[in-house]
Amino acid sequence: MGSMAFRSVAAALVVAGTVAAAGGAARPLVRGDDLLERRSLSCGVPLAVLPVADAPLETFFALLPLGMAHDDAGRTQWGHLLEHLLIRTTDAEGLADGDISFNGETGDATLRLDVHAPPALAPQAAAKLSRWLAAESFDPAALEREKGKVLAEFETTVPAGYTHKWATAAWAQAVRHGTDDVALRGDVQAATVEALAEYWAAKRTRAPGLALYASGPLPTAKVAALFEEPGASAAAPPPAAAPPRASDEAAGAGAVAKEWRRGEVTARWDLARPHVIEWYLVPDGDAAARVTTLLLVQTLTQTLMSDPKLQQARVIALVSADAAFPEGRLVQFSASLPDAGAAATARAAFARARERLTSAPPAGSLDRWLQQVRAELSSGLPDFRRLRGQWAGRQQQQFVEAQLLLALALRERSSGLSLATMAATAEQLTGGAVKKFRDEQLAAERANVLLLLPRG
Repeated sequence: MGSMAFRSVAAALVVAGTVAAAGGAARPLVRGDDLLERRSLSCGVPLAVLPVADAPLETFFALLPLGMAHDDAGRTQWGHLLEHLLIRTTDAEGLADGDISFNGETGDATLRLDVHAPPALAPQAAAKLSRWLAAESFDPAALEREKGKVLAEFETTVPAGYTHKWATAAWAQAVRHGTDDVALRGDVQAATVEALAEYWAAKRTRAPGLALYASGPLPTAKVAALFEEPGASAAAPPPAAAPPRASDEAAGAGAVAKEWRRGEVTARWDLARPHVIEWYLVPDGDAAARVTTLLLVQTLTQTLMSDPKLQQARVIALVSADAAFPEGRLVQFSASLPDAGAAATARAAFARARERLTSAPPAGSLDRWLQQVRAELSSGLPDFRRLRGQWAGRQQQQFVEAQLLLALALRERSSGLSLATMAATAEQLTGGAVKKFRDEQLAAERANVLLLLPRG
């Protein structure tokens, strides 16, 4: 689903994916302080809270490891369908229930559900989210309506060249599951309420990984109590043995029996625009590897977005590394193409971006760049009152705290690291270590390529 009003404030709060103090008084980050207060509910589900006493809304997020990269074979976009259907278990239409608003989004690695309410309505908002998570069945009429909405998203994104999320879903089918013909539309159209209910139940059992986040004026103990109300704790899937990352889903959900397809692979899909993904599996076993990967992705994306040759060729490219598997973390150089011939242009740009990391490094040198990164990661919380003043009169004003929490939560669920741990890890990184990681893990000879071409 998604809300442009909710997303657009990100640029004011998140600089290149890291938290930046936006002027005024900020709470400094100290070692061991990850900015969030934490509880574990009686059912084992982790809860993290960003208390902001004067926030106008109380916001609740549920994050689940049901992203596009994790779809089962022949179940393309079923996580996305579940996002829509879970919301429709309480509200047949729209994204508001009086003064309570809500939404959802499915990305590469994570399905997000969110509810926003005036503090006085926080109990009703928490109950709504709990009902979504406890759903066991879906309405056939709602499924047909939501299928149309899911398919309609192609009509706006594909012509504009924003096919990257859909390409991740296609990557899962072509690379992880071995299909040569990806049915992004077809698998959605073929879904039934019975099959989706089974899929939801199996995903919750095999890949728990649910995490709850909240921001607003309610104290942490009160937020926890809302989700411990009778019936609320039953909403949670069984907890994992250890705090999971969003991307650890692959260990059990959707049993992948096939060996991944490596090298250069071409597949067809039922979208009208070609797409190319150059992908790598990089080590993910320690904090240093995860932080290095995330920082590299950040600066590589900035390089690609400013590449004049890509702009001239009408190629839209980015780099992502949100999904990880037992095999390693997935790094995708992903490009939406005006035609199949532009794949070579995109791949040449990928190579330039990797090379520019040392030939024209950000901030003039990798070590100075890392100094900037450390400062951003340690900058603490912004002055929310001042930020709300800057956004006065705009709808985004009420979502300032929620958007910052969302940025923290998604980064945390992807990496399995708190902001404090990321900051402490970045302090130990050197420019030489970053260059070595690039040279070893993103070397051209380690590249795998998926070219997606329209059917026919």
